[in-house]
Amino acid sequence: MSISPVATAISPPQTEPGADLGAPAELSIIIPTFNEARNIAELAQRVARALPHTQWEIIVVDDDSPDGTAAAAKALEGEFARREKTLLEAIPKVHPFAAMAKQAPLVVLVCGDETLERYPGFWVQDCAAATENLLLAAHSKGLGAVWVGLHPIEERVEAMRQLIGIPPQVIPFAIVPVGHPAEEKPASSRYDRRRIHFDRW
Repeated sequence: MSISPVATAISPPQTEPGADLGAPAELSIIIPTFNEARNIAELAQRVARALPHTQWEIIVVDDDSPDGTAAAAKALEGEFARREKTLLEAIPKVHPFAAMAKQAPLVVLVCGDETLERYPGFWVQDCAAATENLLLAAHSKGLGAVWVGLHPIEERVEAMRQLIGIPPQVIPFAIVPVGHPAEEKPASSRYDRRRIHFDRW
């Protein structure tokens, strides 16, 4: 068997601020191939979906396939990373205060599905509670997270719907970029004694 002298490594982008781009992957998947040009892209997508929180790499070792498997894998090296990064870079165009999404290693989109709610209109409270719980969970792990609201500003809701391809019955509620904080800001207080009432308004 004649193995091609150059193996191709496909990996997701490392977008965490300060990340070592030359750091080794946490998981390496070695795949011998022959005439698999049509399947390489789908394989990379399946790995990405199965390992969303792992820095992985696929090493393709091709047996000089005549169908161009090696070239397809090589092309995917940059294309896979570009596809993922392009989506993150598009989010600030949807929301003017979501610039941090471009550098975040994880962005959560919180949505409400009107077909699943038991009480009409209550999905807003459910999504708000879920978003706040997400912020608290991130803080408990030493991470930073930001609540970037979408609903009820219709143009932002529709722009996110178009960007992700969200069906009509699902409403984008908020974007939550999660990552390691690049800065620390002092806590701000909005306490106003005039807004506190006892027993009666």
